[in-house]
Amino acid sequence: MSPIKSVLGGVLVLATAAALPAYAAGQMKPVDDAKELSKAHISMIKAISLAQKATHGKATRAQLFDEKGALIYTVETVHGKQVMNVDVRATDGRVLATRSEHPAPNGAAAVKSKPS
Repeated sequence: MSPIKSVLGGVLVLATAAALPAYAAGQMKPVDDAKELSKAHISMIKAISLAQKATHGKATRAQLFDEKGALIYTVETVHGKQVMNVDVRATDGRVLATRSEHPAPNGAAAVKSKPS
């Protein structure tokens, strides 16, 4: 089995922690409509591959979101103890941003953004 298929088998299609604030504010909504899905020119497998390459990690979650009309894959990757969230534009595969999650003093996840 190819590495991508192995990773895809383990990927949970869930919203990532970094996407939840924008999702809660109504700026991002999960895409589950076949017509909207057809607008994504790259597959989720390709978005996962790009995110893993950008972070040198393994994907653990991925979701396609509509952010103000733009389709964005949000992929969470893990490398050692480092958790990264990567935004990949679904129309051309461009990595838009990577965000590193760091443990906050109270144990909650804090997110530090790093533009790519």
